[in-house]
Amino acid sequence: MASPSRSIFFVIRLMLLVCCSCSAFVAAAEAPQDALGWLTAMRDARKNLDFTGKAALLRDSQVQIVAVEHAVVNGTERECMHSLDQPGHEIVRQAGSATYFLPEAQRSVAGGKPLRVDGLGTLPEDLASYQRFYRFNLGAREQLIGRSVQEVLIEPLDEYRYGRRYWIDVDSKLPLKYQALNGERVLEQLVFSELSLNKAAVGTFPEHKAAPYVQEALPLESLQWRLERVPPGYRLVSYMRHSAPGKKPVEHLLLSDGLSALSLYIEESDGAAGLKKQVRHFGAMHFYSRAMNGYQITVMGEAPLAAVGLVGDGVERAEQR
Repeated sequence: MASPSRSIFFVIRLMLLVCCSCSAFVAAAEAPQDALGWLTAMRDARKNLDFTGKAALLRDSQVQIVAVEHAVVNGTERECMHSLDQPGHEIVRQAGSATYFLPEAQRSVAGGKPLRVDGLGTLPEDLASYQRFYRFNLGAREQLIGRSVQEVLIEPLDEYRYGRRYWIDVDSKLPLKYQALNGERVLEQLVFSELSLNKAAVGTFPEHKAAPYVQEALPLESLQWRLERVPPGYRLVSYMRHSAPGKKPVEHLLLSDGLSALSLYIEESDGAAGLKKQVRHFGAMHFYSRAMNGYQITVMGEAPLAAVGLVGDGVERAEQR
């Protein structure tokens, strides 16, 4: 699997940090009493808000400014994000799928899904069950872009997960600020500088011709690989095959603990024998790759290297012992 460029990294991070972030309930509601209540209200509110806004994304000491539109049409969410710093980089998301437009490649890629399960406002149903691996705490009440916000902190209980901090609008339950944390260190931060809770201009959403691309869901029992080392709490939640004309198919396994996710890609490669083990990070994202018997193994996700490397080193063909 080819190494992603920084532009593709940027598109990935927009998808992860913005497209799931900006959905909230318009009408004010009674304030929740604890951290789990606030997170639940934020999660449940995401399908009701039409809005436009502008946000700053900080990672690796670099700031990207993005414009966001979100609308709900006949019960279906649709979002468009584009970079104000890198014109032409756009993402359109609808009904859980996404199209990424990369102008330098003169093409779109359709059918993509976020690399992690969670995001700003996208959380699992039974949050209380994740207290085996995370601690949920209330922080202070603050002011942000003229709104009262409640700080909520998710702290990991081991080295296989990052912490997260949200600042949730008291009235709308919209998360106006988000941080990914490694201890006290801020790895990434997204903060809205402008927000209008008005009907988004749905007609302005761009349409791009997507490159030929096929995504096939496979039954988990058909998996021809063994995952010998998986961090506690993570489990295999989907198994896909991605195909494109002129390229070898790529197997994609998604593992998640409900709050964090790891994407494992397995691709047959003629040059795999010459590949060296690589470890990179981009903000909160870690990327790990290695060669294995004619295949390239790549693991990526918003998780510490301890989790990404553990999965990557533990992949074996099912018939091997």
